[in-house]
Amino acid sequence: CTVFGQWLQRDCIEVTRSDWLEEVAGQLPGEPFDGILPTGAALAVVGVEADDVLNVRALPGSRQNIVDTLQPLATGLTFTGRERLVGDPTSIWYEINTGSSLGWVNARFVSPLAGVNDVTAEVVSVLGALPSSETAVQVAELLIEARLEGIDADPTVVLVDGPHSGGDRLTEITYDILGFYDDAVRGERLHIFVTPPDVADGPMTLFSVEATTICARGNGTSELCP
Repeated sequence: CTVFGQWLQRDCIEVTRSDWLEEVAGQLPGEPFDGILPTGAALAVVGVEADDVLNVRALPGSRQNIVDTLQPLATGLTFTGRERLVGDPTSIWYEINTGSSLGWVNARFVSPLAGVNDVTAEVVSVLGALPSSETAVQVAELLIEARLEGIDADPTVVLVDGPHSGGDRLTEITYDILGFYDDAVRGERLHIFVTPPDVADGPMTLFSVEATTICARGNGTSELCP
């Protein structure tokens, strides 16, 4: 610092990282907020429509410059520990590291994910048989109805991927279900595999479904939401 200051013909001023962060935080839009996510939490994009993207912005707020975009199934995002309350009505914004950029996203569209479970048998138990219909979307709607039976919630259901052809000639389609009334679990991601008519020799029929838990808190590296 001293040598560089002499080269600039200015005094050397040493600033610690904590002092610098405090000064920068004071210049950010909105108000400071201390939520429940731990610094370093692994996050994934959730609740973004299949034909849309999540904008990563230079500063917290929906009118700030876009520095990156994330696909609806993007994972591997790291929470830096900084968050702000912005706007009226207010929304929570997280600073994240995407691996290629550093920026801010609306907390509504990112969450830690927990374990993945095959829930095909649970769906069949509720419906009495594998759901079948003319389209993969209609099969998924029957399945989602079965998954929500008995749940005291009015969730948001978002198609985040597909339908498209996957391996073994199966059709894949993925939905996020968000809005569970639970302080640990926000919802679940359903990765649905449907057997097309030319394989099933009949209507499109559910082959299997995997449920990934979407957490409201946690570090995103556990099998269960803490």
